[in-house]
Amino acid sequence: IENKKAIPHIKNLLNDESCWVRANAIESLRMLNAHKCKEIISKLLLDNCPDVRINAVKFFESIKYNKALSKLLLLVKDNNRWVRILLAKTLKTYAPSYEAMKALFYLVEDKEIWTLIYAYTSLSYYYPSNKQKNIYFSIFHNGLLNNNEIIRKVSAVRLYELKDKSSIPFFKKAMAL
Repeated sequence: IENKKAIPHIKNLLNDESCWVRANAIESLRMLNAHKCKEIISKLLLDNCPDVRINAVKFFESIKYNKALSKLLLLVKDNNRWVRILLAKTLKTYAPSYEAMKALFYLVEDKEIWTLIYAYTSLSYYYPSNKQKNIYFSIFHNGLLNNNEIIRKVSAVRLYELKDKSSIPFFKKAMAL
């Protein structure tokens, strides 16, 4: 019913023993834009239940809360693929953050194709410092040669935007694919 008067009652459900209840409480609070619950929900990013972690990540995608970033970054090695997929998507929200960019550098090596797609897409919102340029361009050069068409397109657009001349040989190789 989207009544904000329900927020305190839903907030109490974040401590429920059922992970389904906790997960749905987080989703309800996200839908109600209950930003005041961000501290409590940031603690649930490390919950044992993957559904709770998934909904907590989605909550922090909808609001940029820098204090939650350190806990979000702990999820790069999460054993649940949906957590990693949503994390890769969410890190776009935290640009420009050096720590988030490093996490995306890690996520572009993931075996899950949707994690890769979102990692490449989110990374395209970042501008590398001189210190990060080599790895940043290397990732997008490899993306041009990836088997996945979406990753190739994201990489091509990003490299075109950056007008990097070192990308020309990679564009030529990609044209042959």
